[in-house]
Amino acid sequence: LKGKITFQFSILSDGTVTDGNIKESTINDSILEIRLLLNIYKFNFSSFEIKNDTSRVTYPFVFSAP
Repeated sequence: LKGKITFQFSILSDGTVTDGNIKESTINDSILEIRLLLNIYKFNFSSFEIKNDTSRVTYPFVFSAP
């Protein structure tokens, strides 16, 4: 497995993930991309001090062969 998938998602003030999508991918494996995106929705971040606020995140996952 080699390449990069860049995800974009929002983190709500309670730490849950919402509104995720695949911004860019060089993997060319739609099944893997969707499975990873679905797992990102399971992430749970620390809650924010400011209630009802949302942070938008763009994060690349880089895969390289050993």
